[in-house]
Amino acid sequence: MGPPTRDARVGRLVRDSSPAGTDWRGAGGGARDGVSPARGREGSYLMRSMATPMQFGNAILVVVTVLLLVGCHPSSPTSPTSTDSGTSTSGPSTSSVGPVHFDFDAGITDRDKATLETSVRLATDYFQRQFQRTLLGPVTVLVRNADGPFAVSATTGTTVVTVYVHHADWQTHGPMKRTTMMVHELYEVLQEEVGWPGEWGGWLQDGSADYVGDAVVIDAGMAGIDEVRQCQISNYFGSDGPFAPPLEEISFDVDSPTSSRYVIAWLAWDRLLNGPANTSKLAVYWNSGFESAFGQSEHRFYRDFEQYRRGLQPPDDNACASLDWR
Repeated sequence: MGPPTRDARVGRLVRDSSPAGTDWRGAGGGARDGVSPARGREGSYLMRSMATPMQFGNAILVVVTVLLLVGCHPSSPTSPTSTDSGTSTSGPSTSSVGPVHFDFDAGITDRDKATLETSVRLATDYFQRQFQRTLLGPVTVLVRNADGPFAVSATTGTTVVTVYVHHADWQTHGPMKRTTMMVHELYEVLQEEVGWPGEWGGWLQDGSADYVGDAVVIDAGMAGIDEVRQCQISNYFGSDGPFAPPLEEISFDVDSPTSSRYVIAWLAWDRLLNGPANTSKLAVYWNSGFESAFGQSEHRFYRDFEQYRRGLQPPDDNACASLDWR
């Protein structure tokens, strides 16, 4: 059995599966599964008149010749199955962005490469501005042209992140959500580098990775905090959120019975920080502890947060709709 992995879980900022009527095209407008929809032939060749038998015979000769030529040239192979409209690179390739080294399988689209490389630039810049430090590295990102157990995962205790571009969570989300997934994992690498002070895998550690992933795309102008927050509240009411136990009692194990645990953790961090503009307090937390960073004890925050949860109201409409394919 290989080393345990942690994943950038999907389904809190945007839904896991698209509802009926959702446009499956990616940001570039390509069709689902990488196959363009059939188009009606424009200006189909029709023989509208036959003035003479010679003309008729010449036309038949032209048709036969064309058919023979087509038969001698096999069609191009089908492009890899993907909702991504970017072109595929024929062979494996590598690139580096700061301390992060990418190892791309053959067939990874240029659009996916650009999204991943941009994610690193956004994350490392944000970490430096908010936490006064960024990734030391080296970090290796393995981008696999295959399905896997998660869309994006990092091996615990290492600086290796693996991306499976044929996983459903990657295929059914646009560049914004793909960026949050990648930033989540990069932030967890940073957590390991600084020596995260609390429980690994609990709401403080994993929830803050989710929150920072969204904070980076908000900081980059890809989404607004109000729409992201309303989407999280919508997901809270769309799952077992209102019936979940208090935050301090929720298990964050893989087999936890609380399906809304990561939504609740996100909402807890949003409440604790009073918005993504204050994520710099995370550096104070890992250096000096909870009370120094947030001005209250964990016990007091738990009481405040449960009162906040009881006052939440479901949005009037589907608050995640505008974020689905961004």
